[in-house]
Amino acid sequence: MRHKDKIRFDTQYTQYTGLNVPTNTSTYPYYVWSPDADPNSKWGIELRLYYISDENTPHELLNISSNNNRHGYENFDKRINNNEFIWKLFQNGFRLGQN
Repeated sequence: MRHKDKIRFDTQYTQYTGLNVPTNTSTYPYYVWSPDADPNSKWGIELRLYYISDENTPHELLNISSNNNRHGYENFDKRINNNEFIWKLFQNGFRLGQN
């Protein structure tokens, strides 16, 4: 993500959770950004949530989920790409990493 988006994410995450974001890392909890991202890039913040579904997974959650096939995340069968939903989770006690 672009530097200006990183600043915006860091500020909003800290405001919602009272915690600082972890450093740029490839270990849990994942928080990845590229300090040399093109400032003119159209890409911004893309929040993703990965989870394992089962027979108790609410249909409402499944409706906003997609099957996960991302390399490195094979142990999770579902993924949510919905910034608004994930920001609401942060506002309600969820944190980066496993919850």
